[in-house]
Amino acid sequence: MLRKGAFLDEVGQLLRHRSRGSTAIYAKVDHGRLFMLARPAMVDRDGSTMRGMREQVVAYLRIRRSLGYKLVEHERFLDQFMDYLERSQATTITAENALSWAVLPADVDPRWHGARLSVVRGFAAWAHTFDPDIQVPRR
Repeated sequence: MLRKGAFLDEVGQLLRHRSRGSTAIYAKVDHGRLFMLARPAMVDRDGSTMRGMREQVVAYLRIRRSLGYKLVEHERFLDQFMDYLERSQATTITAENALSWAVLPADVDPRWHGARLSVVRGFAAWAHTFDPDIQVPRR
């Protein structure tokens, strides 16, 4: 069912499992399919780097959600970060632009900044496997 595009939650409902964990025990990861889902081009056919990165964000969230994560705030943060990169005319993710974005706005709790940087760090680490030019901010 997963190979045909069903989500883990849908399989669990069909099998009448009470928890996602019960369904996950029986699910096997098809690494080839997972890789194909994860690997959209970083640069679009028309040369648009940002559109390619936005496609990477969509693929990243799709894969993480298929593993059971909700990622509502992650999606919002990553969309805001992509907007920031476009306004900055950045062509890739660097540690510098990730940190510059993460500490905005300046007048909020530092934990907010940490949460924003953590989301970008996770995405950057994943995207770096496809594009070595992407920098992963340090912890």
